[in-house]
Amino acid sequence: MNVKPPVSKKIYDFHFPEYSKKIIAPGKILYFIEKKDSPLFNLKIISSSGAFDDSTPGLSNLTTQMTLKGTKNRSQEKISEELDYLGINLNASASWDMCSWNLICLDEHKNKAIRILGDCLNNSVFPKKEIEILKGRILADLSQKKAEPSYLARQAFYSGIYQDSPYGIAITGNDKNVEEINKNQLLEKYNEHLNRSRITFIVTTQNGSLDTTEMINKIISFNPVINKKNKIKSKKIKINNNLIRLAEKTNAEQTALRLGKISIGINHPDYIPLSLANIIFGGYFMSRLNGVIREKLGYTYGIHSFIDYKLRGSTFQISSSVNKSTTAKTISTVFKLMDKFSKEIVKIKEFERARKYFLGSFLRNIESNQQIMTLINVIELFNLKSNYYDETYKLISNLTPEDIFKVQQKYFAPENIVIAAAGDINYLEKELKNFCEINYYQQ
Repeated sequence: MNVKPPVSKKIYDFHFPEYSKKIIAPGKILYFIEKKDSPLFNLKIISSSGAFDDSTPGLSNLTTQMTLKGTKNRSQEKISEELDYLGINLNASASWDMCSWNLICLDEHKNKAIRILGDCLNNSVFPKKEIEILKGRILADLSQKKAEPSYLARQAFYSGIYQDSPYGIAITGNDKNVEEINKNQLLEKYNEHLNRSRITFIVTTQNGSLDTTEMINKIISFNPVINKKNKIKSKKIKINNNLIRLAEKTNAEQTALRLGKISIGINHPDYIPLSLANIIFGGYFMSRLNGVIREKLGYTYGIHSFIDYKLRGSTFQISSSVNKSTTAKTISTVFKLMDKFSKEIVKIKEFERARKYFLGSFLRNIESNQQIMTLINVIELFNLKSNYYDETYKLISNLTPEDIFKVQQKYFAPENIVIAAAGDINYLEKELKNFCEINYYQQ
């Protein structure tokens, strides 16, 4: 029986779906994709103001969700009833570099759906009762997360590598932050998101862009005036030595690990070859990390690496959970694999297998309207060229082992690493004391 996966030698054509871009008003940009074969209407509204700009941690997270909790014309119950009756999916969320509102419905209901969303964005009143209910839910969610070793390791890592940058804080804030946020702060942040930030609309629909543009301009009436002076300036992040960050998880028999270092973002010319190098190292099941630490040594059920790119500071990360008795061995093995990977060119067979996987991911990532809209959002957020994905696919198709060896040498040396470990802290202090300086993450 042949147990080796077949590797296709064919490189398929890739064409990113056609879309148009139009400035529909000062500070308001519309991306439009016509999908004749889909009965769904999709609308994504994005504010360029994200949680990074919060004066109080957790403010954007609470504000965006509160926009759907009651308006001058509709109570929260009324909004929910109308959405349910028409089969509309509407949600709001905050991320570090933006906030967004996402709407999905049948194309025939789009007028009514946009009117509901427009009311939420134009006329939110932030009822005190709903504020307290939502705060309670966020606090309950935080309580649950703090019981999860993987969450503790992630936050210990971010707080260690980003130091005093807003990226080092949980996007929800902590219990104290959430409890202290008041209605006036919410109203001010609401105004910042919609009236003092760049607004992007991404639409997929069966019909032409003219009707959609007119409808959006008519119903969603805010007109942003961008004031860049209000933005918080980012600080250059630099890690000079390896560092261990421990988080307490009482009586844990496993250790949640998150290791990584400062890296490059999607705008950097090395990003695509680095992404392919990462796939080989730890980015998919056939990677070196998984092959050695999972398959050969049996330390974990799974381990993977990835590039977490952000506007103001990107990182290369490795994540896993291991039996606590193998914590030090796992970290040592990761360092050895990184060191070897930074010094040896990848053999052609291993290279081709990962490259085909990378190319295939491009084809998989444009299967749904939501995926396409997400990719367009990346183009807008990071100011990429309109043909970015087509050009990237060509670049990957022409990469060689020599190309990625250059980035292996530059970005994979096991130095200036933050090692975050959540588990039995008394055991971990003894287990890891010979690695490097140890400090502690406090929730």
